[in-house]
Amino acid sequence: MQPMLRIGSRGEAVETLQGALNLWPQRRSPESVEDGIFCSKTHLAVTEYQGTSSLVTDGIVGPQTWKE
Repeated sequence: MQPMLRIGSRGEAVETLQGALNLWPQRRSPESVEDGIFCSKTHLAVTEYQGTSSLVTDGIVGPQTWKE
């Protein structure tokens, strides 16, 4: 099970998330540096992804966002 992530989160799970978002073909926001730091750029990409995936666009990566 993946951890819940939000702005300020750090670590390997954030790096995994950033890599997945960078590979997402519908992404319109700039790529995130895969540095393991959940910053505003990562937050923007997460909310963009959540909005196009019919998820709550809160910028928090929980079980539903990981699942999609």
